[in-house]
Amino acid sequence: IMKTMYGVLLLMLLSVAWLSQAEKLYVVDSMEPKDCTAKMNEMVNKGQKDCSKSNTFIVAKKETLDKFCKGRSGKYSDKITIKNVHCEHKKESKYPDCEYKGHTHSDFYLECGNNKAVGFQHKIN
Repeated sequence: IMKTMYGVLLLMLLSVAWLSQAEKLYVVDSMEPKDCTAKMNEMVNKGQKDCSKSNTFIVAKKETLDKFCKGRSGKYSDKITIKNVHCEHKKESKYPDCEYKGHTHSDFYLECGNNKAVGFQHKIN
C-alpha cells in the first residue's frame, strides 16, 4: 500500500511540474523588447504584490492563433513561427517599480483545445 501511495504522489508531483511549464497566453497586436516594462506592469503585475519573474507576449491577432489551431487538439504538438517577446525581470528593480528587459523570439509550440489557442511553450523537454 505504501508503494502505491508513493507512486500516486510521485505522479501528482510530476503532473504539477509538467503543467507549470506551460505559460499563459498573452497575445498583443504589437510589441518590441523595449516595451517589456510597460506591458508587464499593465498586463501581468497588476493586482500583485511582487514583480513577476518573466513572461512572454505573442505578437499576433488571437484569430491567427485560433486559425492555426483549427482541427488540432493537444499539448504542444506543432511548432508555430510567430514573433514573441520574452520579458525578464531586472533583479535590481523592486515592486511596485518593476523593470524588465526583453528579447525577441519566433518559434514556440502552441497548445490547442476546442479549435482555439489555450497555451504555449518555447521548448519541449
